[in-house]
Amino acid sequence: MRLKLNLHLNTVPYIKSDENIQMDNIPAIPDIARRFLLLYKQEKIEEQDILLLQTDYPEFFSSLLSVINSDHFNLTTKVKSVFQAIELSGLERICNLMLCLVMYRAFNRVKTLPLAS
Repeated sequence: MRLKLNLHLNTVPYIKSDENIQMDNIPAIPDIARRFLLLYKQEKIEEQDILLLQTDYPEFFSSLLSVINSDHFNLTTKVKSVFQAIELSGLERICNLMLCLVMYRAFNRVKTLPLAS
């Protein structure tokens, strides 16, 4: 049985534990990730490019900065902007972190129901 999920902001989809997750169950890549990856392909990124994304997705960038400034990310100094983090850590590392955060948010919306007795 194939299960299709529709992810909407106001609904939380559920998967029964005994159902297989198929490729068509995986949520589409969010726009923020797609746009960030397009920046990654550029030879040079300007601070203005990041600020435009940050204006469109302030909550996401706030979460990203929180993770960047956490002890787990292991920067020697606290940063005030994602662009500053890119300068210190490199675009690839920040891009990987961004993708992890996007995946976590996307899959965190999918809850698993216990098997029926």
